[in-house]
Order: sequence, then structure tokens, then C-alpha cells
Amino acid sequence: METKILTGTQQDIGEAVAIIQRGGLVAFPTETVYGLGADAFNEEAVQKVFQAKGRPGDNPLIVHISRPSEIGQVTSRLSPDLVALIDQFWPGPLTLIVKKKKEVPLITTGGLDTVAVRMPDNPIALELIARSGTAIAAPSANLSGRPSPTKAQHVREDLEGRIDGILLGEDCRVGIESTVLDMSGEHPRILRPGGLLVVSACSAAIDLDSFTRALALGARDAGCQALVLERWFQGADHPVPSAFSEGLYLKSLILRIDKI
Repeated sequence: METKILTGTQQDIGEAVAIIQRGGLVAFPTETVYGLGADAFNEEAVQKVFQAKGRPGDNPLIVHISRPSEIGQVTSRLSPDLVALIDQFWPGPLTLIVKKKKEVPLITTGGLDTVAVRMPDNPIALELIARSGTAIAAPSANLSGRPSPTKAQHVREDLEGRIDGILLGEDCRVGIESTVLDMSGEHPRILRPGGLLVVSACSAAIDLDSFTRALALGARDAGCQALVLERWFQGADHPVPSAFSEGLYLKSLILRIDKI
């Protein structure tokens, strides 16, 4: 297979869009790592993702959207906590697990009744998704078992000749995968630490082992009453003290997990 190397020009993004729309695969940059994208609602296209990566078919894919309102494509359950998380941290390195709509194929979710969804913070990624007219399912753009790619060259080394196109962009500035937060159950649970900082607000001091367990169990079993999520942003609102980098401000959100 010939892999087209595409730049971030309007014409080349348009070619990447055409590949997605006809059921092909395109690697594209995000702020975390490069993703390997396919139409999330096209079962044959999603199957190609697993084949190209050598990825087990029961491993769910993250669905990427270009604006917060598009979460309605994949779920109809929008709790106040979920809306607060979206308002505070999207676009950005936070993936939310929610109950899926029946329209989302099981191959995309690894056979689960939940779906992972996020809005990336990268202009090329957002334009690709928006112009494609569909949500894009995208794991990291590497062969399974290999390091996640943060540069286009990493993608070429692993996947050139196995996918339809590679959309070039700047190196991924976060450089690690997104934080995955399960919002599908009674209490939020951290399934994967990642690009969004997670700290803990607890009823009493806990040691590091307990804190690690708190992240894994949604903090409840470590005597914690809440999860606190934080992220530094570039911008003028809510400036931090001058001891920090100029232009940075902090967004944080507390999710109570001791609700009755």
C-alpha cells in the first residue's frame, strides 16, 4: 500500500478527509500523541485500524470529536458532572467513558456498552474531524507494543505502507496519552493517568501507595472523598502568580465521590 504523506495545508487536509470518508486510515497529530484515525461509525474502517496496528479486537478505541456538542453523536446521557468536565477541560487531554448509543459499533468499543470520547487540542486534528463530518476513532498511531508516537517520523517508521495517509504536524506537546476518566457508573474512576493532572482531596493524609490505589479505584477505597483534576492552560484568564510562567493559568475541578 502506498502511504500518502500530507501536510497541514487546506488541500492536503481535504485529501485526508476524503480518505476518512471512503473508509481509509489517516494518522494525524494531536496534543498528546499521533492518532490513527478511521470513521468511528464505519465498522469496516475500524477493523482496518486493528489490522494495521496488530491490535487485539477487544481493545476499545477512543472516539475523537471536533466540538463539545458532538458528544451527542455517541451518548445521550449527559450528567451535570460530565458537562462540567467538558466545559472545563475540552479541548484537551481528557478522555471520558460514557454509556454509548446503539449507533456506535461494538467493534469501536471493544464489545462494551460504553464508549471513550475526547476532543483533542490540536487545530489540524479538529479540522480533520470537522471536515470529515463524522467522529473519528483513533488509538495511537503505532504498531501494538511499540512506543506511542509523538513525531510524524515515528509514525512513518511503524506504519508507512500499512495505512492510507499520514497528516504531518508539529511534535505532540503533551507527549503522553490522555487521562481516561470513567463517568459511566455511580462514581468517577480513573482508568488511566495521563496528560491531565489528577490530585486527591482526602479526609486524612494518605501515603503514596494509598494515593496510587486511590487513582485506580476512583479514590473511594483509600478514604478519599473527592478527585481533583487540574490543568495548566495558556491564556490571560485567571493568571497565576508571577513565580510561574507568564500567560499560564490553572483550571481545576473537584468531583465528589461520596455522594449518596
